[in-house]
Amino acid sequence: MSETIWALVGLILGAGGVLLFTHLAGRSALARARAEADQLRENARQEAANKAKEIELTARQQMLKIKEQVERDHDTARKKLEEHELRLSKREDTLDRKLDTLSVKEKNLDDLERKVAGREKQVSMKEEQLDGVLKE
Repeated sequence: MSETIWALVGLILGAGGVLLFTHLAGRSALARARAEADQLRENARQEAANKAKEIELTARQQMLKIKEQVERDHDTARKKLEEHELRLSKREDTLDRKLDTLSVKEKNLDDLERKVAGREKQVSMKEEQLDGVLKE
C-alpha cells in the first residue's frame, strides 16, 4: 500500500510539475506573442510613416515639375508678348515718321497752294492790266 501511496504522490507531483511546466510555457509563449505583436505594430507604423513620406516626396516632385512647366510657359508667353510689343513699337515709330513726313508734305503743299494762289492773283492782275492797256 505504501507503494501505492508513493505512486499516487509521485503521480500527483508529476501532474503538478506538468501543470507548472505548461503554465510557465504558456506564459512564455504569450509573452513572445505579445512581443511579436508589438514588433509587428511598430513595423507597420514605421512602414506607414515611410509610405507617407514617400507619397509626400512624390507629390512635391510632381508639384515642382508642374511649377517648372508653368514657369517655362510663362516665360515663353512673356517673350512672345515682348516680341509683339517690340513689333508694335517699331510699327508705331514707322507710322510716326510717316505722319511727320505727311505733315511736312502737307505744309509744303499748303505753301505751294498759297504761292500758286498768289501767282494766280498776280496773273489775274497782270491780265487786267493788259486788258486795260489793250483797250487803250
